[in-house]
Amino acid sequence: MKLLDCILDYQERFDGKTCQVSTNYKYLEIFKVNFCLTDLHHLFGLHKITRDFASHTIPAI
Repeated sequence: MKLLDCILDYQERFDGKTCQVSTNYKYLEIFKVNFCLTDLHHLFGLHKITRDFASHTIPAI
């Protein structure tokens, strides 16, 4: 799978969506995770190899 394919798949399935997570940890019983396309910059580790911001690297791919 190519990097562009991963980005397009993430954009189609996750971008702009929210997931609610429940735990048995009393200080963090419920929390929500918001998914954003620019999160991929960090998930792929691109912040380690470039100084560009996520808003620049994702469209460049």
